[in-house]
Amino acid sequence: MDHQRLALANFNFSQKYARYDAPKKRRETWDESIDRVMNMHRQHLNTIGGSQLVTGLSAELDQITQAYKNRLLLGSQRSLQFGGSAILKKHPRSYNCTSCYVDNERRFAQSLYLLLCGAGVGYSVQDHHIAQLPPVRDKDTLLHLPYDHYVIADTIEGWADALDALVDAYMGNRASLPDFDFSQIRPKGSSISSSGGKAPGAYPLRIMLQQAEQLLSERAGGRLKPSDASDLMCIAADCVLAGGMRRAALLCMFSVNTDDQEMLAYKSRDQWWNTHPYRARANISAVVLRNDPQAEEHFQKIFEHTRQYGEPATIWVDSTEIAYNPCVEIAMCPTLITDPQGKTVDISLDLLDPTKRADWIQQGYRFETAFQFCNLCEINVGAWHSLNQEEASQVVKLATILGCIQASYTGTEDDYLKQTVTQAILERESLLGVSLTGLATGPAWARDRDTLESMAKVAKETARNYWRKCGLKSMPARVCTVKPSGNAAVNLACSSGVHFEHSRRFIRRVQAPKSSPIVQAYKNVNEIAVEESVWSQHRTDDCIAFAIEAPKNALFREDHSALEFLDWVKLVQEAWVTEGVLRPESVEGLNHNVSNTCTVRDNEWDSVAQKLLEGRAAYGGVSCLSASGDYDYPQPPFQAIYTPEEIDADDPHREKKLEAYHYWQDLRSHSLPIDFGHVIEDQDNTTLSQQIACGGGACELSLVF
Repeated sequence: MDHQRLALANFNFSQKYARYDAPKKRRETWDESIDRVMNMHRQHLNTIGGSQLVTGLSAELDQITQAYKNRLLLGSQRSLQFGGSAILKKHPRSYNCTSCYVDNERRFAQSLYLLLCGAGVGYSVQDHHIAQLPPVRDKDTLLHLPYDHYVIADTIEGWADALDALVDAYMGNRASLPDFDFSQIRPKGSSISSSGGKAPGAYPLRIMLQQAEQLLSERAGGRLKPSDASDLMCIAADCVLAGGMRRAALLCMFSVNTDDQEMLAYKSRDQWWNTHPYRARANISAVVLRNDPQAEEHFQKIFEHTRQYGEPATIWVDSTEIAYNPCVEIAMCPTLITDPQGKTVDISLDLLDPTKRADWIQQGYRFETAFQFCNLCEINVGAWHSLNQEEASQVVKLATILGCIQASYTGTEDDYLKQTVTQAILERESLLGVSLTGLATGPAWARDRDTLESMAKVAKETARNYWRKCGLKSMPARVCTVKPSGNAAVNLACSSGVHFEHSRRFIRRVQAPKSSPIVQAYKNVNEIAVEESVWSQHRTDDCIAFAIEAPKNALFREDHSALEFLDWVKLVQEAWVTEGVLRPESVEGLNHNVSNTCTVRDNEWDSVAQKLLEGRAAYGGVSCLSASGDYDYPQPPFQAIYTPEEIDADDPHREKKLEAYHYWQDLRSHSLPIDFGHVIEDQDNTTLSQQIACGGGACELSLVF
């Protein structure tokens, strides 16, 4: 393993995921965190199935623990953050991905609850979903409503309830307007005993409620538009803070309507970053039916915005009722359908068609919507250089068993979603998200179609054999996926998901607070690697650099066109993800997805558009971004490094590239390893929600438009 990649992995884990050990006055080590997570799983299995469940999985649990410690696999990142009593008390804390339709006024508060739990939320504001929301009361009615004193409880449920009370008052379900009292909210910086980290104080909650009320009052006497419903979700997400940073991830899915251009331009006009800055919380995607006669027309209209602004993306679906998580690798259907006898049924496209809903209801079918969740685990293909195929298949087996265990955290009986059918939806499909990462870093044989198909079969067979042993209520419907793998790949010291290595040699930079004891410890030993961040508005952050050298037989971004990348994505989709569907009848035609971002050069946009249109049967969603130079702005997160011989004499960036090359060499030669387990901290300085769930490790630079 590359020594600088391992240094980055250790730094990232200690800074973002390690829990504080008060008796030892330090953060836990990697091995200690894995023991904490696996002990939680043993305790949970004992709770849901008794000691015989734990005993029956004893050997597998030990093997998973060792593979986890060796960075051959990785469980849910939320488990690293919150593993222990916080997850055992609130199962939603363990989940990366959730989705819903905004078809009920309670979805706003329920989504805020999940965001505060640490999950990402994908939500649909398609026309037929928001049409089910009640209208906003008229101005005269609102003017004559009395106010009642409303004390906000200092819990995540309390914050969600406050938003719910406000929405209820404006949408006619409450006889008074809430006069909010924030006196019970802990001061900023107070310790949070349940999940670790520091309290953000009342300010973000106060701002959120003010902005939400302003939006609702502006719609008095009318109905929320798709942009309004999305804005309300984003406003709610904007109050989720950790370490002083906004830490929530959303995906907004909307209808393509020839009469309504507002959602197409949601993040591409009117300087939205100034007028509606909370929209930055959401990635936006247009939902297009694969068999829509106007599919090509819709796609071309969407893609023109994508080309200019990077958003919206296009999500290809077979039904408008399919929803995705913010990173678009987990396909969900947050709907429970029961037949006239009250039996939960598998979902056909005919049953799911909203235009036929009234006919099915007349026949005695019942349709209930809520949330669906999925947990993720990761297989480090980059580590397969030291394994043969039989050993690699054993890692796939262990990761799938871990996925089954994670999927058993379905308890919502005592939490904020107890009045919904969320638990029934979770237990109907028992979704897994067994992901491959480091595909570009790994050996060539790992990328072969036959290898990927055989590994998918191992994952399916394992899920088929182990779901009951892991306490699941149903056989998993879909097993295999590929997540974007931002921080997970960093922790595993490999390339991200399906993406190519940035370059043969590159500098990887991360931003972190100067006040962090982890940053200070690294700087004390590796001063050359740390400089003040140019992107920190208040000069509170440092920029830490790591000099990475990728394996010689890896796949590199600079060697491949956008079309070649899309062909690679398609291969992985077919051989790993689609092959990994275990119960295709559960939701007709539904697969998970390969989450990916395609870097498009100026001369490639037209051919990429044609490829995506013609290949829509294979692609669920593809994010496209214009290629930008690593030397166009300071302190880029990834910076390709070239030897003097590789740099043209007339290259306008020649001097910068030579300087970067020598810096890369110095980092490789002089950086020293740090044992962060020896960094003493007299108090808990961790902010365990620093990395958002379902954010894909996206760039966090505060670029000025």
